[in-house]
Amino acid sequence: MKKILMSAAAAFAFSAALTDCAPVDETQRKVTQEQRAAGAYSENNLNEIAREYVNLGLIFGNFDKHYVDAFTGDPAMREAARNSAMTLGEIRQSADALLDRVDKIADIGPQGVDPMTKARFALLRGDVLAMHTRARILQGETLTFDEETRLIYDAVAPHYSEADFAAARAQYDAAQTNKDDSDTAPTNVIPGDKVRDVMTAAIAQCRARTAAHYDLPDGENFDLAFVKDKPWSAYNWYKGDYRSLIEVNQDVPLTIDRALDLGCHEGYPGHHVFNILSEDIRINKLGWPEAQIIALYSPSAPLMEGSANYGLELAFPGIEKARYDADVLYPLAGLAAPTNVVEPDPELARARNVLSNVSIHVAREYLDGRFTREEAIAFYMTYGDRNRARAEQGLSFIETYRGYIINYTLGQDVVRDWVQMRVDGGQDRWEAFRHILDIPVTVGQLQAELADK
Repeated sequence: MKKILMSAAAAFAFSAALTDCAPVDETQRKVTQEQRAAGAYSENNLNEIAREYVNLGLIFGNFDKHYVDAFTGDPAMREAARNSAMTLGEIRQSADALLDRVDKIADIGPQGVDPMTKARFALLRGDVLAMHTRARILQGETLTFDEETRLIYDAVAPHYSEADFAAARAQYDAAQTNKDDSDTAPTNVIPGDKVRDVMTAAIAQCRARTAAHYDLPDGENFDLAFVKDKPWSAYNWYKGDYRSLIEVNQDVPLTIDRALDLGCHEGYPGHHVFNILSEDIRINKLGWPEAQIIALYSPSAPLMEGSANYGLELAFPGIEKARYDADVLYPLAGLAAPTNVVEPDPELARARNVLSNVSIHVAREYLDGRFTREEAIAFYMTYGDRNRARAEQGLSFIETYRGYIINYTLGQDVVRDWVQMRVDGGQDRWEAFRHILDIPVTVGQLQAELADK
């Protein structure tokens, strides 16, 4: 079997820079030297905490239906969790106690403890804190949008004003050569009977470009399905054993420009590759119990979504996406291809980067109570360039997943900046990107490294 490998030296050198930036929790726990001595680090101790976290997370999934995004461990363990009699209050108490146990070994610094273990510890602690925070929210506690994302995702998204978006919208409109709404332009919508063919071809090309740089495990694959009545446009459900189910939502007609985007995001080098790497390295090679559960609400989420978003830019840089759309996907869909395929406009890219924060602004204002539902939809339509159906779908996502919305834009920006920093230092772009998939790291830690450059 071919493996996706990284050198231990490279992993340790990379993670060494990340170990002083663990998420800060809401209680600012103070741990005495005696407590630290009582909870002194050992691999068995850390594995025991990890197993308890996984079990508690599975039980928490009884109350938070989106929390467990995937579980690749023993099915009997999940079945036992489903039958657990624990209350939400007891889960929160257990998470609080688990945080206390984690904090007793918060100063992992003895000689001989490797940087990879320190990075692993920081992420495990962040996962426990995220579950604890979600339990607080489900019990009715009110957190501001920024407090919620800091505690769950180790990240706070930048703030933009309506004036910022208005200026970016005007800049974007002025830079466009084609003022048609790409969501509704008839020449851009894939006919229903061609959607599977176009998506299959798009994902296959995303995979081919990824496989040219990474050795993918034998047997890795995915199934493709089409669904309706969902708050998201597409979803990767990881099934374990290097297999995924990719679902594409057809509530809103799929356009050609979205096919490669979804293929890279959900498949290659996005979520599917992230998950097979995690299973291959963290479970099969390193034996970390916590890697058996993929929690949706986790400090891993900004980099999971950010790396998936950046995957399109990585696999199809510059004009390559537009050329592939015109040369392959338009004809496959039976549509007339555009004749003016040009290099991306930097002015358009800058405006689009600001406008990509519209969803975060809508979520912050809506969840913090400063927007009504109609005001949120109107803001989406005005500055997000969405028709009402897509605006309502966007708001439905926010109502379902709350602060999770920050992970796409913020995560992509940090991934792009961090990869570029490594490229500027002489590293190959694909190799730099793979470090983010290989190492247990949070977006806050990457931001700290970027700030120190």
